[in-house]
Amino acid sequence: MQYTKIKASCIRAKDRLNRTFLVRPDIDLETLGCVICTGFHAEYEHAFLFHVHKTAYVPESWLDSFNTDFLSMRGRTLSDLGPSFRFTYDTGDNWEFECKVYKRPVDYASDEIAVIIDGAGTGIWEDNAWGFDRYLGGEIPPDTSEDLEDIDWYMPWNLDLDQVSDTDMFDLEDEQDRFNTLLPLDIDTYHEHNPVSSVPYDHTEEDSIWHTFHEYLDDYAPGPQEIRAIFDEFRRVCGVLKENGELPERFDDLEQTGADFSDLYFLIYDMPSQLFIEDNEEDIVSYVKELKSMFIFEREEYEELTDSLAVAYNQLKENKNAQKELDEWREKYPDSFNMYARQVHLYGQIRKLKDAEALLNKLDIMHMEINDENFRLFLSAAGFYRLKGSNRKADQLEEQIERYREQRAEDTDDEDDYDDDDDGFDEEDYDEEDFTDRHMSDMMRRIIISDADRIFRENMEKYRSGMTEETGQALLEAAARSFLLNRKYWISTKKNGDPRARRIDGRSYIVLYTDPKAAEKDGVSKPVMSSSSEMMMYSERQRKHTGYLIDPQPGSDGFIFREEALMDKLYDLMTVFTDQIIEERKLELQYIGIDDPDIDEDDIPF
Repeated sequence: MQYTKIKASCIRAKDRLNRTFLVRPDIDLETLGCVICTGFHAEYEHAFLFHVHKTAYVPESWLDSFNTDFLSMRGRTLSDLGPSFRFTYDTGDNWEFECKVYKRPVDYASDEIAVIIDGAGTGIWEDNAWGFDRYLGGEIPPDTSEDLEDIDWYMPWNLDLDQVSDTDMFDLEDEQDRFNTLLPLDIDTYHEHNPVSSVPYDHTEEDSIWHTFHEYLDDYAPGPQEIRAIFDEFRRVCGVLKENGELPERFDDLEQTGADFSDLYFLIYDMPSQLFIEDNEEDIVSYVKELKSMFIFEREEYEELTDSLAVAYNQLKENKNAQKELDEWREKYPDSFNMYARQVHLYGQIRKLKDAEALLNKLDIMHMEINDENFRLFLSAAGFYRLKGSNRKADQLEEQIERYREQRAEDTDDEDDYDDDDDGFDEEDYDEEDFTDRHMSDMMRRIIISDADRIFRENMEKYRSGMTEETGQALLEAAARSFLLNRKYWISTKKNGDPRARRIDGRSYIVLYTDPKAAEKDGVSKPVMSSSSEMMMYSERQRKHTGYLIDPQPGSDGFIFREEALMDKLYDLMTVFTDQIIEERKLELQYIGIDDPDIDEDDIPF
């Protein structure tokens, strides 16, 4: 049988840890990932991905509006990777391999999916890359055979080594036997945990006209053909509604015909983004123009669609059409900063630098105060001045942008702070309402925050290994406590500053991270701090999100909870803690000399 030869070398130690594989030429990327993982003794505790230049091919579960820089491994083969690529297993420990694909086919007497023909080293150290690096650096004696807890170093748990130096051993015959036995099992296990379709429920009834459209989105695997099928089904449904005289004028009113808002959201936001990734601007023009001709859109939706259309025309070098879209946008919403941002960008692209500068001067950008509405304009203006060589102006705007980003990350709980340096208290000066305002929030925080984080940390690990009702309720209560305290979370933002969301089972969830490291582990390079209250206000304002997703990891969805479940739990918490807060309030007032204080529930600032 003819095979393709691939050599994979660990970046940490290319000569000491590598494998040479023969694989079927048409092997798909998910199976190829299993070949490499099994070949290097990975235990599949983590996800894997491929990098070709700036393109990343990742597991299907990573794909959504949260990160539009990824492409799915599913449906792609070795031929999509070219002559060389990088393979990464475990984005935390970052076991990275440099892989070379040889042009000349190899005849080999086998009918296996893949075989090992050469190599060096035993394998990776699962969850212990730091220990491997310390061994490579000569810090650990070669004859070490047990954990060295005093220096926080441990033997690899996934390798059967008599002493640590055995990690440099490679026995081809033993490795081939092990590989041939485990690979089919590992492939089956991988697909069990990464099914082609995983739809636990379908909230659109089967007799609904939107059922098939919803199913397509639940099974959605990004690609032009898949998007075309989705849009064709959307056309069909709209055609039936029109024949029956039920097609509304306004896009949002499609919900009244049975459409799910999250599905409609896909057409406006996710579809153009995915087609841009695929460099398929022609389809963007076709689909978006058709959408705009069919319905009346709310302002935000109109601006998003028109912006996508203008960018697509610009990429296609159809700058007259791009300008036409911007002219219509200006006529409809003459106060739109997003429109001006796109206009400045287009002027820069077509080298109309004087027009761009005239527009920015007219808007007085250098004396404008940055905010959410004009944030994109500041980005476009800074880019333009940098392009033009006006570095002083570019620096000035970029400083404002950076200050604004920092401002968004600052703690917004200043109103809860007070100066308690003065230990004296004069009862004659006591004002009960002022005392409540200054102290109640701190008492509430002391009571509620006591063990919320601990509960969350302990139960998150249980949740990842297997969901139970008890675990889910514990996590929901911990999350509700955090929201009640207006805890700060880290988010990934879109270009307009809105938080990114992730689509799971046909619904959209705002993604939150408990700390920057959790965000970076999930592929967010520059997370932004935001508060729980800001997220709840945003969710209420947008209406398109079902709830929240906390701390997703590569290969794991994280903890999901719906908005209504959160609100129910918040109400329960407020009810439970009201009596506790009143009792602590009484004790504090008694301590400072106020006997038998009368505290009303209305004084509790929930």
